Amino acid sequence: MKNYTLLLSLVATGFAGKALGDCFSTKLGFPCCPENTEVVFQDADGDWGIANDDWCGISAPCWSTKLGFPCCSDAASTVYYTDADGKWGVENDDWCGIVGSGTTPSNPQTPSQPTTPEPTTPHIDNMQEFAKSYMAKLEIIQPIPADVNNAVTGVKVEKRTYDSKVTGNTRRMNVILPPNYSTDKKYPVLYYLHGIMGNEDSMLSNSMGSKNMPVNLFKEGKAKEMILVLPDEYAPPPGKAVEPGLTQAYFEGYDNFIHDLVDEIMPFMEKNYSIATGRDNTAVAGFSFGGRTALYIGYTRPDLFGYVGAFSPAPGVVPGLFRESEFKIKEPEKYTPYVTIISGGTTDTVVGTNPEKYHTVLTKNNQPHIWISIPNGNHDGKAVVIGFYNFLRGAFGQLN
Repeated sequence: MKNYTLLLSLVATGFAGKALGDCFSTKLGFPCCPENTEVVFQDADGDWGIANDDWCGISAPCWSTKLGFPCCSDAASTVYYTDADGKWGVENDDWCGIVGSGTTPSNPQTPSQPTTPEPTTPHIDNMQEFAKSYMAKLEIIQPIPADVNNAVTGVKVEKRTYDSKVTGNTRRMNVILPPNYSTDKKYPVLYYLHGIMGNEDSMLSNSMGSKNMPVNLFKEGKAKEMILVLPDEYAPPPGKAVEPGLTQAYFEGYDNFIHDLVDEIMPFMEKNYSIATGRDNTAVAGFSFGGRTALYIGYTRPDLFGYVGAFSPAPGVVPGLFRESEFKIKEPEKYTPYVTIISGGTTDTVVGTNPEKYHTVLTKNNQPHIWISIPNGNHDGKAVVIGFYNFLRGAFGQLN
């Protein structure tokens, strides 16, 4: 296995230190080297050193340590994600590399640059189980810190127009860019939807948290840096616009927004802004009727939206847009959202207990989600920001 004459001529120095408990060499009849032992020879088995005038195997840390993640304690750990580096498990609420699954570079002297794994990728073996584990990490906080919605400088709000084939007219939306927005970076995107009879400006209100809260949380290291898009949610097909009112004909213009978002707004954002794409980097959330629409979009197109937030959502999802038995992800092992949050106040005078009803149906359908009941919360910004605050803290893999 080894050429002793060659190797002994290289080094004959032992190093004091704590011996490693187990390594590849014990299977070959040689002990493990103490820590910090110098590598004097390499072969297909691994790295070799000398201690106490005998060969010893240097127990190299598993491949994931080079990427900033620990090794899994069990080589039989559940595989949640596979990439070019190896197979990934989850232990102690963190990613870990499964020993023995790493790839060996063709040239050990010049290995390729390792790629840090994205926890939010479609390669997770069971998205439903992963979502349960991920959402369990989110500690729900209420009341929220008083200063989290304080005004910040440097936020830029751009009023944009786009031509929509879905509606047959020119439409408006607001794009909120973080301070120091740069095309050298890629930003995840949150589509934040207003209530009924609102418009693209409704969620700009300070009480809704859109301009300040994401930046303040990012500065505190509690949320990812992101772009927010505030669209006009009423999007009827050509010739189908009606007078605003609490009528089914008017509601249908909101239900059609899913097509305007997917077919017009999202391609516009990808073309005009430096955004990260894919469900891992795309969220939809809203207040009241916007929360209703967010649930509809998130559970209709979970392949596009990995994070769904409904704050005091209005009636109409169930029954209405879905039958009760159909209010669930069709391919849960592939497309369960990483986070679904529904929140509602206990004294909401507009939507009443409807948000909790959605929670009850999702629970019945075995859909991972978080329900936040807000004591004495009404149908206003004070209740909205509690849901919004906790949603931001879990969005875009922040908890990984």
